[in-house]
Amino acid sequence: MHDRGLNCRVTHNWVYAAGRACDVLSLHPSRQMLEDRRRRMSMKLQTPYKHDLATNQVAETLAKDGVIFFSEATPEKLTTLLADWTQPYPHPHESSLGLTIIDSDRTESDNAKGFSRAALGLHTDRAQESEQPTIVACLYTSPGNTGGESLILDGKSLIRALERRQLLAYSDNLVLLARRRRWLTIAKQVHGPHSAFRIRYRDDNIAHPYGATAEAARALVAVTQELEFPQIYAFNAGEGYIIHNQRILHGRTSFTGHRVAIRILATISTSSQYCFLNQGFTIDADDANR
Repeated sequence: MHDRGLNCRVTHNWVYAAGRACDVLSLHPSRQMLEDRRRRMSMKLQTPYKHDLATNQVAETLAKDGVIFFSEATPEKLTTLLADWTQPYPHPHESSLGLTIIDSDRTESDNAKGFSRAALGLHTDRAQESEQPTIVACLYTSPGNTGGESLILDGKSLIRALERRQLLAYSDNLVLLARRRRWLTIAKQVHGPHSAFRIRYRDDNIAHPYGATAEAARALVAVTQELEFPQIYAFNAGEGYIIHNQRILHGRTSFTGHRVAIRILATISTSSQYCFLNQGFTIDADDANR
């Protein structure tokens, strides 16, 4: 399918810039076609503990660990991996539905820092929106020259820190302030069939954290202290990560040279058994006491 001269591929609901002629899948592929495509689309997947994963274990691992890492990837492989169990999350900077080409030479009127070579503090994507994307996938196609390491922090550590300091009860007043938007809770407990927590955070010209009471101000101190200890990863071309965006915060160090990354934002399809991740993440007793 061609759109305004751009070579595109349709993969269920995903459309992305492929940079080559279109190859629209048959509506009724044979089993052999599916097997051939699966082999062609294979990429290496690992847990944070460097255990290898099969493609059908990705959502399960995100529910458990919040992040997976991949290598030997292309945009086509990544969108194929996501196609069966996610839906694109539209957003203003997208290059095609749910997908953004983050090019350090690209100019954006807002959120310009994200398209620069500057460091980015830990954040969740689209934190200023009432409904954040559940999934963020980032594939590096050109890693730049020096710097640009990725920062990853499990939001469970924020909940644990608030629990240890007996401040979680005041977290409703620990909020994110954004232009022309209502206050949004940074560490929100979601009640329902799956009692869960939902993290949102950013601290820049678009939104910033605020403790609306004395107790919430203390909670903000606890949160910012935890943000000082992310895991640091260096990715080469064809490598990257998939994270649960309502749990895992990410950022980067500054870098030199020309860098290009493909970012995909998504929610989990309601037909998936893991759609509960759209509501946040769970913490059991062992988690809370670590």
